[in-house]
Amino acid sequence: MSKDKHLRILYAPAQPPDLEPNAPGAAAAREKMNRELAAMNFGFAKVEQLSGNVGYLDLRGFVGAELAGETATAAMSFLAHSDAVIIDLRQNGGGSPSMVQLITIKRATLVGETTGGGAHPVRPHFLADVHLLALIPFGRAVSPITGTNWEGTGVTPDLQVPADKALVAAHRDALKKLHDQAQDAERKQKFAWALQKVEALANPVTPSAEVLKSFAGSYGKLTLSYENGSLWFLWPGRKLRAVPMTADTFTLDDGRDVLRFRMETEASGKVTGLIELYDDGRTERSPRTGS
Repeated sequence: MSKDKHLRILYAPAQPPDLEPNAPGAAAAREKMNRELAAMNFGFAKVEQLSGNVGYLDLRGFVGAELAGETATAAMSFLAHSDAVIIDLRQNGGGSPSMVQLITIKRATLVGETTGGGAHPVRPHFLADVHLLALIPFGRAVSPITGTNWEGTGVTPDLQVPADKALVAAHRDALKKLHDQAQDAERKQKFAWALQKVEALANPVTPSAEVLKSFAGSYGKLTLSYENGSLWFLWPGRKLRAVPMTADTFTLDDGRDVLRFRMETEASGKVTGLIELYDDGRTERSPRTGS
């Protein structure tokens, strides 16, 4: 019994057309596969910028650099000005070492669960007399850091969390490190601001309707209203839904995240004011002026 996760024997009634480069139908089969890979954007499912200037790449497979090189370059160029990059491999089934080499970054923190343990590249061999297709490993990957191989054992992450919580955990870890490494107050504030929101996403709160209704009222030029189960932030010409971050702090659902507010209450629970919080660290207090 082999412990190599890439060694497989499959039934094949006939030789696959793309197994031999010059076999009849091989070129057409390769072209069909290339079109299918292109339709999947060569595994580059999503590229975006997360809060705190953290880049995000959802990569579903490692397609050979000879096919996916231009797409990989475009994706990494989009992320080039990020302060940190998260590469999401939770739905990645593996693939070509050439793509791994193309996009590898120098240092990385692994977040999530232990990987499946597939490390070896394979080549297919058709056994015509018994109609079997043998996928046989021909190489052995070795970590340049540990000098070991992870076939059958997987790679243990630096930060172990369930897979469904890995993205938030990775984002939070990146922002904490960026905050600690920042050399000036402006950058520290930038990362602290983003980290507060990520922490809120990791620990969501749902204030009761009674609490939200108690916050509704007038605060100088600002007004909070309670409608359809949500708190709304009103100012001249705009009406934005207030999203709870903590029991008394809210962000605005406007896609910008430059203004938040914190409710000010007495020990008795009476609401006395509203404190506007800005992403550059400024604050402004507005006392409650009406219900």
